[in-house]
Amino acid sequence: MITIIGASGQIGSKVARELLDTGVRVRALGRNHRSLAPFTEAGADVRVGDIEDTEWLTDSLGGSDAVFALVPSNPFSEDYAHRQEQLGESICAAIEASDIPTVVAVSSLGADKPDAPGVIGALHRQERRLATVSARVTVLRPVSFFENLLPAVDQLLESGSHVDSVQADLAIPMIGTVDIARAACTALTDSTWSGHVVRDLLGERDLSYNEATAILGRHLAIGDAEYVQLQYEDMIGVLTGLGFSREYARQ
Repeated sequence: MITIIGASGQIGSKVARELLDTGVRVRALGRNHRSLAPFTEAGADVRVGDIEDTEWLTDSLGGSDAVFALVPSNPFSEDYAHRQEQLGESICAAIEASDIPTVVAVSSLGADKPDAPGVIGALHRQERRLATVSARVTVLRPVSFFENLLPAVDQLLESGSHVDSVQADLAIPMIGTVDIARAACTALTDSTWSGHVVRDLLGERDLSYNEATAILGRHLAIGDAEYVQLQYEDMIGVLTGLGFSREYARQ
C-alpha cells in the first residue's frame, strides 16, 4: 500500500493515477470527497481529513509501505508561513508514529540553503524535519513548474500579453509536474535505495519568459504575443487582487 498525501493536487493526483494504472494499491488522502472521487472509482482507499490533524493523519498512514509526502500550499492563507510549519510538523510526526519504511517528499531546488526566504525557506525546514525520521527518505527538488505558466494562457487570449515580474530575458529551468510524478513513482516503488537521498529534477532546457510567451502565442495562434515585466510591488498588487494573501504574494 502506498499512501498519497495531497492526492488531489497537481503532483499528487498524477502520482496516484500512475500507481493505480500499474496495479499498485493506493490510499489517497485529501480534504474533500469530491476532489478524490476519481480515485474512489479507480479502487483507491480514500481518506478525507485535515493533514494538520496529526492523530487522523497517523491513523491514515497506518499499514503503508510507502508515503508520498508533499506539504500542501495555500496561497490564500493570511498566515502562510505558520501554516506551512504546522503542516510539515504534523506530516513528520505522523510518519514517525506510523513507522513508515519509505518516504518520498517534494521540495524545491534551492531548499538546501538555510537562509532561503519564503516558500523555499519553509521547504528547507521541512527537509530538516524529514532528516530526523527513521524511514528511508528521497527528497525531490524540482525547478519551477511549467504549470505556473497556465495563467498566461488566459492573459494571452484576453489581451495578447502575459504579465509577471520575472526578468524577461532570464533563462530559467522549468519542468512539468508529470515528470515530477514519474520520478516520485519510481522512488516509491524502488526497493534498492537506502538512507536519505536528494535528487534535483531539471527540465529539458532553460526558458526565458520572453521565449515561453512566444511559444504559447504560437500554439494559441497569437502572432504578436508579448511578455510584460512588472515591478515586484506591482505584481504583488496583481496577486493580492486575485485573492492571494499579501504574505504569500511577497514570496
